[in-house]
Amino acid sequence: MKRLSSVTLCFFVVLQFACSLKHTQKSEEEKIPKYSSYVINYEVSDSSTTGKIKGKVINALNGEAVKYANIVLDGTTIGTVSDANGDYLIEGIPPDTYDVWISDIGYQGITAGDIKIEAGKIAILDIKLAPSKSYPLPKGWGIY
Repeated sequence: MKRLSSVTLCFFVVLQFACSLKHTQKSEEEKIPKYSSYVINYEVSDSSTTGKIKGKVINALNGEAVKYANIVLDGTTIGTVSDANGDYLIEGIPPDTYDVWISDIGYQGITAGDIKIEAGKIAILDIKLAPSKSYPLPKGWGIY
């Protein structure tokens, strides 16, 4: 009887471990970031009458730089493009509060809202862009 109980107990422990392992592993779909995000910080620059925004645009999925992403202050013609390392800098921004639109092909665009630009300060806006879903082209469409 003792031998049967220890075998049963052993089976129960292995089964419980296997079940807990299944629930702790994330599926591939759960690992993919569903949303873009951003972080804002400020640092003192100089005593000029305008402000600056700088930062880095990275892929939220793998942390790699997003090359040539568009960064634009909504409602203005002020903007730039990230470089090959994902870094960007916008100078000469009149002090105010802006919504900043960040986008690139193949990624979900994001608006960083209420970014306050102050004279002589640099707003540091780091962005994580989540990849957008890809949709297959209808049959017969494509590059020939």
